[in-house]
Amino acid sequence: MKKLLILLTLSFLFVCSVVCAQTASTAGQNETYRVYDAVIQTMIAGDKLTFNTRSKVKQVVIREDTTTGHASADRKEDWPQIKMGWPKLLDETIASYEAILKPSSTLKPSFDLSLKYSLVSKRDVDINFDTGSNYDRMADNWAKFYENFPDSGGYIQFSNVGFNKGHDQALVYLVHWCGTICGTGHYVLLSKKDGVWNVEAVAMIWIS
Repeated sequence: MKKLLILLTLSFLFVCSVVCAQTASTAGQNETYRVYDAVIQTMIAGDKLTFNTRSKVKQVVIREDTTTGHASADRKEDWPQIKMGWPKLLDETIASYEAILKPSSTLKPSFDLSLKYSLVSKRDVDINFDTGSNYDRMADNWAKFYENFPDSGGYIQFSNVGFNKGHDQALVYLVHWCGTICGTGHYVLLSKKDGVWNVEAVAMIWIS
């Protein structure tokens, strides 16, 4: 009887640990998508792009694969330089971001946006672009893209999200492509207050 009670207790503890781990994972994923939502809502204010162009947007096209490169350089980021403009950016947030940057994740349709959105694969994007790098070919490619995704203002791609230990600060990298020589890369710093994520600062690192 005593052995049975021990086995039942161990089984109960095991089940609890699994459930708790799954709950924590789900909560973390929800936080990630709420961060993405806040970035998009800031990027597209009043149904109009605000980060780099002022084009009207009726739908959002999001690459489902997260980007794994840094904004300044693929292998290494100049965090001291970025922190000069963002004194509130915590080292632990940077460490979390670096730790989760790779490998690439596949996003799910878990966004909560007022605008229609399309979650597309790299292949979905690439089929709009024929091989070739000359300007005329690329202009035709983008025309085809906008035929398939009208009033989208291009497409965006996120990195995975880094959080501080208290989960009230987040850091994410956002790439926005909108044309042949139309693209930008931004780091976005967010904070959480009263359960809501808000964009604190946006830093454009590169522009095409």
